[in-house]
Amino acid sequence: YQSAVDFGLQAIEPYRKSQRLSRDVAFTLNGLGSAYQSLGNYPKALEFFTEAKDAFTSLNAPLLAARTLLNAATALRLMGDYAKA
Repeated sequence: YQSAVDFGLQAIEPYRKSQRLSRDVAFTLNGLGSAYQSLGNYPKALEFFTEAKDAFTSLNAPLLAARTLLNAATALRLMGDYAKA
């Protein structure tokens, strides 16, 4: 999973510099959240899930934003924050 994180971070680097948003970027952010979650780094996973949700919302993709919110809820549950989940 660490390799997935490394490649994902490289993949979003141009976006971070240019601030151009696309579904590909949003999916990459969500994938990074999943990879961090698999590594047990739930706070970092939550950061990426939140960024992906915001990206999907900006792209007018509410169903994808909702799916990402479910991923964030899972990270919160794994962190033991049941109230926020």
